[in-house]
Amino acid sequence: MALPKLPVHWLPPPDVVAAPLRYMPQPLQHAVLERSINWALANVLHDEGFQCLQDRYLALEITDMQLRWVFTLRSGRLALCAHPPRIDATISGDAAELMLLVGRKEDPDTLFFQRRLMMQGDTELGLLVRNLLDRLDWEDLPRGVPVVLEHMGELAQQLRAA
Repeated sequence: MALPKLPVHWLPPPDVVAAPLRYMPQPLQHAVLERSINWALANVLHDEGFQCLQDRYLALEITDMQLRWVFTLRSGRLALCAHPPRIDATISGDAAELMLLVGRKEDPDTLFFQRRLMMQGDTELGLLVRNLLDRLDWEDLPRGVPVVLEHMGELAQQLRAA
């Protein structure tokens, strides 16, 4: 089901949308995000592909929202690190570009080659994670998650077209 056309010019800028997250206490922010991601990926986290994050630290930066999280794998679960010992790789980009990626509305290679998404540090780790997420079978995700991801991608397309 396609998302109805929204008057996207009415939407506040990304940094305003992100303000509640930025001002949320970090332990609460991490708890909510960890629980959500681990719930959404519960059926696939035990795939050996995710082991590439064991004792490794991947930062995700949403540049226009001024948000940054660092992920690692601990005891078979994705965990957010407030003070990682290092950052092995960083994937960064604007919210709309990341929504296009997770909503599968644009080819990941295109987003990276056109430098709309950036990867720094250990590019092998970044590519492993990107490919792992790209090949996820949406049928393995809890009901509703693919719908949300699809709508995020459609919203990003509308934002790009505006």
